[in-house]
Amino acid sequence: MRTLPIVALIVLLVTVASAQQKISENEIEAAIKCGLGQVKCDRPILTPGGLSAVMLDWSVTVTPPLGRIYVAARNAKDKYLPFARADVSEDMLASEIHVFVESTASKMTELRDVEHVVILPRGKNEGAVQPSRIDAVESEVKNLAGASFKKISKRAVFKLADLPPGEFDIVVVSSGARDFRAGVREKDRQKLTLWSGAGS
Repeated sequence: MRTLPIVALIVLLVTVASAQQKISENEIEAAIKCGLGQVKCDRPILTPGGLSAVMLDWSVTVTPPLGRIYVAARNAKDKYLPFARADVSEDMLASEIHVFVESTASKMTELRDVEHVVILPRGKNEGAVQPSRIDAVESEVKNLAGASFKKISKRAVFKLADLPPGEFDIVVVSSGARDFRAGVREKDRQKLTLWSGAGS
């Protein structure tokens, strides 16, 4: 099984200690204004989605609480829609990370359905953290000839308090392929804290 570090870092996870702290109203308001472009962000600027890695025909995207608020506000701005505190859902505020995984193979015959997603301590095969819930996301893709194919991606939700200490791997179990691991390293977790709500 090959393990690759997550690159193209955009939004980040959180430390377990930070996971226990409630997001303040000031942090929520700052994330909204940052997403709407009303203030200069005091956190690393994000591109759509979150912490992202695209490699070996897989795309893995992770979003923590403040990152979800920021992305929602920015998406609203891009559509010329308003976005305010009342638009912040409980799902956005939940003390959890959302992991979206999809196959991005260039050849239709190599597209794989995601069967499951877990988190493991770095380099380990034991101590798997199971998602608190996992949703199937069905999409349709077309090849150059116009033929349509259905692809099953997954959104896995993990509670912040359940994350293992230190570095860990996001493990993707797919149909007809080896497990894929996207590594979250210590430097990534430190940056992710900024988008998790540390009560600062």
